[in-house]
Amino acid sequence: PEVHASRYSSRCRRGDMGCCSSTAATDRAPPGSLVTPPASRHGGAPALVFTTKPSRPVGDAAVPPARRCMFAVVMPASTGARPCHLFVDREKPVEAILHAAASHGGFAVDKGKLVGSPERLNLFTFPEGEVVRLDLEVDAHLGATLHEGRLLVLEKGNRLSDERCRALQAALGR
Repeated sequence: PEVHASRYSSRCRRGDMGCCSSTAATDRAPPGSLVTPPASRHGGAPALVFTTKPSRPVGDAAVPPARRCMFAVVMPASTGARPCHLFVDREKPVEAILHAAASHGGFAVDKGKLVGSPERLNLFTFPEGEVVRLDLEVDAHLGATLHEGRLLVLEKGNRLSDERCRALQAALGR
């Protein structure tokens, strides 16, 4: 299966959010699709290659299936870790996404920061670029800031840089 830009369409694609000024091509997949992306069709940036498939996300097996909430997570650029599909308990704080991603990505997080970095690690919606509060439960964000199955980006700082946003859009084949 392939990930197409439509699952990640929003204001960022139109440049309204300020995280980038891209004017990408129109969406190519039906709404709700979330799968692994194809190689870049434009010869530019390499496609995002996920370590897991949407049908086999990683997560705590003790979480009952009815409480699982799945997301595609892109790791911080500085870690070099590949993105993955993971699930968390919807009744836990959003910070559980950060810790699950760090555990799967093989990097350490201490007090909300990558070990060795002075900057906080934040979770952003993509392509909107909105920071997701880590202290609230996943359920509190669902339907507003978070949408199950959507792409989230872990990155240092308070906003996604224009460069990072453009690189992710290129990797998604936009």
